[in-house]
Amino acid sequence: SSALLLPVLLPRLYPPLFTLYALEKEKEDDVYWECVLRLNKQPDLALLAFLGVQ
Repeated sequence: SSALLLPVLLPRLYPPLFTLYALEKEKEDDVYWECVLRLNKQPDLALLAFLGVQ
């Protein structure tokens, strides 16, 4: 019986669950993108040095 309920329930539950997850992780996501944007401004050699690539 649960096999019959999952295809009906999951499409209805996924959008609100994803929204709650995104709201919970919003601050961490902002910090991540700030780092990405800061690193994107660096020249390639500086990025390689930062990553420890020789």
